[in-house]
Amino acid sequence: MHEGYKDWLQHYGVIDKHLDTQLSQLRKVEKSYGDLYEYFKKGTYEEKILNTLEYSKDDERENKPNPSKIRLGDVVIRTNLQSYKKAARKYFKFLKEQNIETYNEYLNILNSDIKQSLNDSSKDIDKRLKTAAKKPNKRTVTITVYDRNSDVIAKTLTRANGICEECNKPAPFIRKTNNTPYLEVHHKIMLADGGDDTVKNAMALCPNCHREKHHG
Repeated sequence: MHEGYKDWLQHYGVIDKHLDTQLSQLRKVEKSYGDLYEYFKKGTYEEKILNTLEYSKDDERENKPNPSKIRLGDVVIRTNLQSYKKAARKYFKFLKEQNIETYNEYLNILNSDIKQSLNDSSKDIDKRLKTAAKKPNKRTVTITVYDRNSDVIAKTLTRANGICEECNKPAPFIRKTNNTPYLEVHHKIMLADGGDDTVKNAMALCPNCHREKHHG
């Protein structure tokens, strides 16, 4: 187990009375499966660990055997495996965060966490928020940027003349820096996908339409 994991749990709001339980559960998973970091490095932790800790209500009704490597003895399989899976999933989340190098990796992990939180109950979320750290950690990541042609940006904004080229509505506000209508220059074929940095491949968009192009 990584030496910084205990501090990470405390930062994310795990209180002392639950801390030892979560660490003990993780140690039992690691004792049963071996070094979890090796599974993480190989990218097999989902298949080899988390999936084997899955035990549904249907499995319980059908009295299926324990699918994991963890010896449980005479206990309720489903609730115990849920606890071990939760402990293991949290540890893998920690390992992901420790290995973030690029901004895109950070965004992928954040979006995955948001998806998980949206699936949790409001009660569970409120419980975590009650003990969560109010000040976030900081990290340094690398980001790839393209050397944009300023003439392409200027020509595209001039062509739009303050009107979004997608929804045909006026820019939502005026820039403080130069008193021009606020529009964002978007590449129809993104530069990351091999698109050209040309006026022909560019369009001036309001922030809403720009976000829709990327996330809609």
